[in-house]
Amino acid sequence: MKQSFKNVILMLFLGISLSSSNYSFSIDEEGAFSIPFRWSRNINEYLSFKHVYRLYHTSHPHFQNLYTSNDAESSSEYESHLTGVVQTSILEYKKNNLKLAIGKDYINNNNDLFFSNNSFPLNHFMFSFSKSRINYNYYIIRLNDDADPVKITRHLYYRDLLVKINNSLSINFSEAMLVTGYNRTLDWYYLTPGSMFGIESQHNKHEIQEDNPNAFLGFGFDYQINNNYKLESRIVIDDFQKDSAGRKIHEDVFGLLLGLIYDKDKIRFSVEYQYASPWLYTNMNPSAYYENYNYPIGLRYPNSHMLKIDLEYQFDSAIITSSVLFGEKGDQNINTVWSSENNNVDNFGFMYTIDPEIYFKYDFLSKNKFIPDVLLFHNWRESDKTDLVLEWSFSFNNKGGI
Repeated sequence: MKQSFKNVILMLFLGISLSSSNYSFSIDEEGAFSIPFRWSRNINEYLSFKHVYRLYHTSHPHFQNLYTSNDAESSSEYESHLTGVVQTSILEYKKNNLKLAIGKDYINNNNDLFFSNNSFPLNHFMFSFSKSRINYNYYIIRLNDDADPVKITRHLYYRDLLVKINNSLSINFSEAMLVTGYNRTLDWYYLTPGSMFGIESQHNKHEIQEDNPNAFLGFGFDYQINNNYKLESRIVIDDFQKDSAGRKIHEDVFGLLLGLIYDKDKIRFSVEYQYASPWLYTNMNPSAYYENYNYPIGLRYPNSHMLKIDLEYQFDSAIITSSVLFGEKGDQNINTVWSSENNNVDNFGFMYTIDPEIYFKYDFLSKNKFIPDVLLFHNWRESDKTDLVLEWSFSFNNKGGI
């Protein structure tokens, strides 16, 4: 029964992918492959190191974001060619309820509206504390510099607090502040553990035009309906008018997420609705847009909504992971120039339908994979084609100390 189900799932996604009129399955300059080399080491009881170096083809829309260059002229010669990048390199200290980490890695947080699966690994320092029903995370993240016409340094400060009210209900609070400036160093007043970023920003203004920070507040809750079903909701507020007069001139800017998760035995299934209002993640200061190398960190587009369906099924020797996305969007993208006044746009004035996007991965669950995992992408990131990606993975672990 398990083998039959596995074959049905595999054939289903192969059939969907092969139905595309534009595909590339050759593993050469026009194809796509990925080879991550993973190395981890426990330096001592509390200190560990994790490193992932990935070889891949830059042409594929799932991996091209890792090539961190926004200079189209200099990067065009590398299109569809092999390249390599340090995907993860993180030094971590963990003792009792305390965790410290520095390096490059994915951001683990409680609100996908701040860091979704659109976000690739970021350079950061993090502090985390967990005890009983409380989990607190604080990040200082270095985003790419904006060097046109002069070098603008960009730092993102982020923190979230998760409180478990009881066995069924958890609530969380998140806030972020993206600040910029000429060769700007860290702003130590954002390190205060008890104050809000927005308050510290008001009392520590820099008298320069480039110091127009982009502030965000986030809220959410998780409700465990029973042993198998969980309901989750998240909201991010980018701009909110406190009086009706201001609302006539400036639009309220926000995003929300609502999801239902089913998790039982070896099956995990989820349905998630995402909404982004017009102007979400944008700012009067172009350097303070919520992006990294022109790629989104949170939701993919402002002025959009999407339905995301995920399915994960685990066998004895493999895991099947799949995602299907449907959506609509307006004219705006992550780099749309923000109109500071009289900027009201219809919240649901979507003009474009996003064709279904499909991700499928067959993971063989072996440490050193001479037989590669199989990944299929159909119209991923609106690429209008189907790609096969073969992923070999090699792991080197040392659990002992140096």
